[in-house]
Amino acid sequence: MIKKKTKLSIFALLILLVPCFSVGDNKLANNVRDPISSSPSIPTFNHIPDLPNRILVQAEDYVDCYDTTVDGNDGVLGGFYRTGPGFDADISQNFYYYKNSAEYVMTPSYKISDIISNEWLEYNINIEVTDSYKLIVRLCGDEYNYYHIELDNVDVTGSLTFIPTGNSETWWDDFETSPISISSGQHTLKMVFDTITVERSLAFDYIIIESVTNVPEPIQDSDFTINYGPEPVTPVDYIKPVSIYGNLHVDGSQIVGENNEPIQLRGFGTHGPQWLPLIPKYTIPNLAYLWKVNLVRLTIYITEGIAWLNTQMRPVIDRITEDLIQDCIDAGIYVIIDFHQHAHIEEITQNVGDAMEFFEYYASRYGNVPNVLFEILNEPQDPVKVPWSQAKIYADQVIPIVRAYSDNIVLVGTPQYCQLPDEAIANPINDPNVVYTFHVYASSHGTVFMQNVINAMNAGLCIMANEFSTGYYDPYAGGEINETAGQQYIDFFETNHIGWIAWSFNYKNEPLSMLRSNQYLAAGFWLNDGQLTQIGKFFRKNLGVEPNGVAPDVNHDGSVDIVDALLISQYYMNLDPQPFDPLVADCNEDGSVDIVDALLIELYYNGVREAWW
Repeated sequence: MIKKKTKLSIFALLILLVPCFSVGDNKLANNVRDPISSSPSIPTFNHIPDLPNRILVQAEDYVDCYDTTVDGNDGVLGGFYRTGPGFDADISQNFYYYKNSAEYVMTPSYKISDIISNEWLEYNINIEVTDSYKLIVRLCGDEYNYYHIELDNVDVTGSLTFIPTGNSETWWDDFETSPISISSGQHTLKMVFDTITVERSLAFDYIIIESVTNVPEPIQDSDFTINYGPEPVTPVDYIKPVSIYGNLHVDGSQIVGENNEPIQLRGFGTHGPQWLPLIPKYTIPNLAYLWKVNLVRLTIYITEGIAWLNTQMRPVIDRITEDLIQDCIDAGIYVIIDFHQHAHIEEITQNVGDAMEFFEYYASRYGNVPNVLFEILNEPQDPVKVPWSQAKIYADQVIPIVRAYSDNIVLVGTPQYCQLPDEAIANPINDPNVVYTFHVYASSHGTVFMQNVINAMNAGLCIMANEFSTGYYDPYAGGEINETAGQQYIDFFETNHIGWIAWSFNYKNEPLSMLRSNQYLAAGFWLNDGQLTQIGKFFRKNLGVEPNGVAPDVNHDGSVDIVDALLISQYYMNLDPQPFDPLVADCNEDGSVDIVDALLIELYYNGVREAWW
């Protein structure tokens, strides 16, 4: 129960705090904070334990820095790790993939990214024993870059070369220095990025300082443990959609359950679960329980980035995908396994063998599972370069692979990036359980393609809008959000029982993302306006979900009072209050924790305004 305490003005308390606060140019003095450790409902993690002969220096725990980078929207904005002019520290689940090995460890971790030449980070370290140490630097990137490391302002490594790992997001590698003699006691360690050949092409995770004469025990997978918070409790009124509808099938132009009852499919598409985002445990159950989602589209990128065609990465991608499929099965919702390629004519003709291998793998494992649907073709190009006849030839080769194991629904893309489903009317696929896909971006296309869906359905084809957004189809080319046309499509889909999937459930720095930060991936925190983008709020509304009213009890003492306002003020002024939960501190849900939030609590506390939660 939330209660009030004795009244006191926050302004009097602020007077006591002002002398403690100072800001230097391009500096952050000891304002390291880790709200994650005090917020049990989102992922927390244990790092490599420090030993006398091994010290871990996390990239994000700097005490000083020189930063010329404009902060991105998925890092320090909102102040969830640290505030001020700092490097962008994302919280993300980096899977550490070493070259020449299919072994990986899933470890949620912050990283430093958006690095530019001449920027640097400084750390305080304590060496217990005078010894010879090597430095192990964990980096990832896709360009050659150059850096050096200083100890007490002395260059101790000389210029070091970063050799590209192939990706600046998740493909990490370790780089060791020659042994360095370090005396016991306090030191400053500085990571200096001398030359970044292509801006933002490097990411930095940590440095391990490790004795070379008294070698510590090797780091084991068990050294990295993940606490996702309490397991979601299934709502008492929740009924698994699959338990209601069972195996879905096509009946004329409709998708229906096994007893021929109509179903309205609604859900989200991921943005490459193998690289962005790496979706943590409990996310999918929360989508089902809190957002009433009954379908997830797992977009497995085949040729782009860390892709399925990379045979070294394939075991990693398959493992991540299968974990997410199991999450959907456990939540009792449907899941599309999407062989996701932007289908140019070369890909359709040359990758058909890869598609057959892909669906041999997944259909043989999940063909008898009622939750699973198979999407064999994502987006054929325009109808001149990739006519429907060519797409159908591809489908006629791949569908039999699925049918050897499963009668479940198969989804097939249509010409012009799935905007022309009516192109299939004259020559449909000879399979009773095929759904033709429709993709639309309301800001780009308006409602002009709606008639194509009507034509296809009037001809007896079953359609699913399995990629839909209110934004512009090319997020990097600009374009406004068109909620008017988006709502017209939602109403059209709902009226005609056309399943729809929102693009996309991720935190990427683009207008089509639904989340402002990947911190909101777990435990249902993506219900508040301040945590969602405009597109995220649009889809939340159309799922009938109300914003999550969370009491701003930042110290979790059971009351909202002047102490909470004071703690928010301290946090805003980089004073690192404890305990403090920033995820409930954003009272006006504007994406930041600042003095306005503290004042709102004081107004409530003094009876000027009502509770808003």
